[in-house]
Parts: sequence; structure tokens; C-alpha cells
Amino acid sequence: MNAAKLVLLLSSSLLLLACAAQNFHGLTKMKQVDYQQQHVSQRQFLLSVTSPDERLSRQALLLRAAELTEQLTYDWFVVRPERSQQSTADANPVVLQTRVILGVGIRPASACSFHPEQIFNAAKFGWSANELSKDSCFT
Repeated sequence: MNAAKLVLLLSSSLLLLACAAQNFHGLTKMKQVDYQQQHVSQRQFLLSVTSPDERLSRQALLLRAAELTEQLTYDWFVVRPERSQQSTADANPVVLQTRVILGVGIRPASACSFHPEQIFNAAKFGWSANELSKDSCFT
């Protein structure tokens, strides 16, 4: 194989990998959602998500936690509520603030623990009640 073919093959492979990785990063680019994150410790983050809808806030929070878990090469994450505020007026947003704890190995039995793939699949194929009905994970 000559050098030109090798360079073309490597370039094509890198482009394909970049496109595949970009799919997940696009998931949290939801309209009407604002994110803030604070790195608390090596394995913990505070995520704050604001949107006009509680369901959208929960989806966005889970997606961002799954992205962080994958980006930092952990196996699973647990969400623990820090603060939740839902407005009674339609014009005011819902704010969810959650501690995300990342881990490696066997996932805890907690109802509030998730594998990133579980969340990515939920987002890809339509959210089910399983991922979003765990009220104690968010409030």
C-alpha cells in the first residue's frame, strides 16, 4: 500500500469516528434547555438543568450525565437530587439540580443508577416511563 492510500484510509477512518462520536454530543443540544455543571470531585458533578418542562429537564439531565460518564470513561452513573423547583406559572422554568456520581465496575442496585447506553437508547427510541418516572431521583 503506498503512502497516499494509507493517508486516505487513515483520514477516512478518523472522519468516520468523528461523525459517530458526534451523535451523542448532539443529544443534549435540546432547544429551550440551559445547562450548568460544576466539577465537585474526581467522580462527582453538580448538574443544573433549566427548561420550561419537567420531562424535558429530566431527559436533558440524564443525557448530560450519560455523556459525562462516557466522556470520562466510567461505566455507570447515579443521580441524587440536590434541588428541584417547579413553577406554578407557565412562563417560569423548571430547575433541576442533581449530583451525578460516576463509577466503574458493577453498577449499584439503586433505582437511580444508570448505564450511559441505557439513556442513549432511551433518547434514540423514545423515552419510556422507566427512565423518567423515578421521581425520587429528581426531587
